[in-house]
Amino acid sequence: MAYNFGNQSSFNFGTSTTTTKPTTGFGTNTFASTGFGSFGSSFGTGFGTGTTTSTTFSGFGTPTQTTNTGLFSGFGTTSQPTSTPSLFNVNQPQQSQGFGGFGAKPFGTITTPSLGSGGGFNLGGGLNTGLGQQQQQQQQQQQQQQQAPSELEQICHSVYNVFMFGDERDEVISKFNLLQASWGKGKGYYAPPPANPVEYNPTNPFHRFKTVVFSVKPTVEIRDGFVILQFNKKEEEIRAQEDQLKTSLSNILGNKPNLILHVDSIKAASEAASLVLIYVEERAQNGQTRRIANTELCNFLLQPTTKSQLVSMGVVDVFTFTMPDKDHIEEYLTNPPAGIDPLVWKQALAENPDSSKFIPVPLLGFCELKWRYNCQQEETKRHHAYVEQLAQDIVSLRNENENIRLKILDFKQKHVELQHRLLKLMVKQQVYLNVGVALRPEEEILRSQLDNIEVQLNSAQLAGRLSELSTQVRLHKQEESQQDPDSYTMVPVMQQEMKQFLNMQQDAIKSLIEIIQDDMADLELIETDLSNVNAGKDQ
Repeated sequence: MAYNFGNQSSFNFGTSTTTTKPTTGFGTNTFASTGFGSFGSSFGTGFGTGTTTSTTFSGFGTPTQTTNTGLFSGFGTTSQPTSTPSLFNVNQPQQSQGFGGFGAKPFGTITTPSLGSGGGFNLGGGLNTGLGQQQQQQQQQQQQQQQAPSELEQICHSVYNVFMFGDERDEVISKFNLLQASWGKGKGYYAPPPANPVEYNPTNPFHRFKTVVFSVKPTVEIRDGFVILQFNKKEEEIRAQEDQLKTSLSNILGNKPNLILHVDSIKAASEAASLVLIYVEERAQNGQTRRIANTELCNFLLQPTTKSQLVSMGVVDVFTFTMPDKDHIEEYLTNPPAGIDPLVWKQALAENPDSSKFIPVPLLGFCELKWRYNCQQEETKRHHAYVEQLAQDIVSLRNENENIRLKILDFKQKHVELQHRLLKLMVKQQVYLNVGVALRPEEEILRSQLDNIEVQLNSAQLAGRLSELSTQVRLHKQEESQQDPDSYTMVPVMQQEMKQFLNMQQDAIKSLIEIIQDDMADLELIETDLSNVNAGKDQ
């Protein structure tokens, strides 16, 4: 919108055209077009060999030439500066560089505006009387025909300045164009032919379905050697031909035995495209291996001979995968991406949960939202697969632990058996060693005790009593057989004798038990002494 104070002036971001029209007043009115200029040069998406030159005209009739290199500006081509004639016909070169340098996929293209080539304030001129709404529309039509408006200017005209029919239908078209621009799809007609319609995309400023999300910064470096190959094939096709892909890439590298190609991962870039992350290791003569830097590998793959072979394989793009440096990140964060309001971008920078790990990324339209959703689904599937693998590993470890526990119990049982065998061998060995050796004092005491027990057991008195008891028992059995089997009687004298005999037997058994316990204690003492002797020998 321009205010009519005799001069109509506007800000121009890149080019301007001055048009002089006669009026009914005194003097001459100068109208400066309200242009937004060019928002950066065209962007090459090939392998870095093609260039695009765009020419616009300044307010003095001198063309402004802008030369842009492709995406891979460092491979065989030279970055050309952007030269724009200034107000005083002095060339002031400006350097235009994409984010990420050669090989790296840029976050966006930053264009530096040239100095002095915009339309300034026109301070000279006469009085403007105006000829009404119709004359202003005719002048605007002539200005649009004389100057090729920029894309942003066309979008703004298609929403706010439609003059197709000159009646209320223009307002309906303007609202429909605003609706199309809001959803980021369609064509907007705002002027009669030969003006072309505007193609709306999600980067236009009126697009409503957009936001800013956070992505993790890559942590890889140049020495990691990761290079991304973008194929115009689906992920399933690439995975099915992974072995053939490795063979073909090895052939491109020359089938050198010291070069080992690795395919790190395969991911889907879209429904009909995929990304393959590769790196190459070089084996030295001493057996050590090192990864080839991604810039070296990318330079080799972008040579004309290798590039043609990659194109025949379905490769449409090659770029390195690395962490951008701090200057590029700072430049990216300073300039809001296309279609994102600067205030929203600043708010996203302020709400970044961890600026050292995350970086804000624009999300424009449902296609990018679907792509991010698919990426998160794929990442979730990988996490689930990893968790399932961990669960299987835990089950297998538990089974191995149970098997090891059973083996330990078996080994313990075998250890006890070996201990008993060893003890028997030690006893036999001790017996053999004691052959022909005089008894020790404690052994003499033990032998005398055993002899006394034997004498007591073999005494005549005890033998007579035993025979008498056996005779009485025999007679008693005969009496019982003659008597009623249900009745049983015993003489009190016999009961007393039996009681005494049993007491004697009980005392004898107690004596034997005590002797056996003493013998066991002696044997344990012997075993302890032998174990101490063996331990001393081992030391």
